[in-house]
Amino acid sequence: MTSKQQRPIGIFDSGVGGLTVARAVKKQLPQEALVYFGDTAYLPYGDQPGEIIAQRAQYALQLLRQQQCKLLLIACNSAAAAVETLGKVPPRLPVLDVIAPVANYLLAQRAHTHVGVLGTRYTIQSGIYAQRLVPRPDLVVTQLATPALVPLIEAEEQEGPAMTATLEAYLAHPSLQDISLLVLGCTHYEVLRPQIEAFYAGRVTVLDAAQLAAQVVATYLQEQGLAQGGGPVQDRFLVSRDTPRFDHMTRLFFGEEVQLEEVV
Repeated sequence: MTSKQQRPIGIFDSGVGGLTVARAVKKQLPQEALVYFGDTAYLPYGDQPGEIIAQRAQYALQLLRQQQCKLLLIACNSAAAAVETLGKVPPRLPVLDVIAPVANYLLAQRAHTHVGVLGTRYTIQSGIYAQRLVPRPDLVVTQLATPALVPLIEAEEQEGPAMTATLEAYLAHPSLQDISLLVLGCTHYEVLRPQIEAFYAGRVTVLDAAQLAAQVVATYLQEQGLAQGGGPVQDRFLVSRDTPRFDHMTRLFFGEEVQLEEVV
């Protein structure tokens, strides 16, 4: 029988965006096995009604629970927002998300008083970041929906002229002109970090949400006595629809051949 320490960490997102979080977790915890689920048949989550996102999140969490995961990480801002407002998590299994580490970081430090948040339409409409930052009344949170970005990323256009024009139009929005820190409130956006940092040229800090999430996962496992001591591990990648794009990005992020498992 597999001990709790030897069980994998479960991570899910609607598509390739969550792979940025999975990569950060793997870099922080190379001795841990991962089971990643990309709900590629239903992406992007952020343009769908909250009820649908919550239903898909429930499915993903139950699927990962069936894989005997010891910890679940929601690597999707829209899914995390939907679960908090509309859904329920599987009982008796710890569930973390990528929003809490960012909120806790901003609550703990006082260097920034005006932060911007880019996110999908649903994430921004939910107001999840502003809600979690209520304990800091001095902090101004400007949220901007950027729905055109995920489709371009999933279409492998993250470095093309369409993305450049779209991204620069969003970043130049008047509401963001006085921010000192930018939160990428969608894990897909991490692949745009080079362009975003080049646009700001050091004037704005671009927060590394994936790294913060990986640190929280590592701390949780250590505190709960669930950390894997070592030995060979095998990562698994599940998808609801096998796509060349997901296969390519998984190999790119993890630097090795992977075998995608399609689940219904």
